[in-house]
Amino acid sequence: MKYFEPPKLVQGKSIPILESEFKQRKEEYERKRQFRHDWIIATVSAISGAIFGFLASLVFWLIEK
Repeated sequence: MKYFEPPKLVQGKSIPILESEFKQRKEEYERKRQFRHDWIIATVSAISGAIFGFLASLVFWLIEK
């Protein structure tokens, strides 16, 4: 699986885990991924808002001058 690999033993055999534990780990991974995604979107929005706000103010100032 791409998002979660079960732990391996030295001999290369997988350690058996319960399905409920697997689902819990998957949900935790998805929650962290969504949180990281939300922070990236918020940061990009704040930076682009500041840049375009500054440009709009600059254009307005140049027109009024």
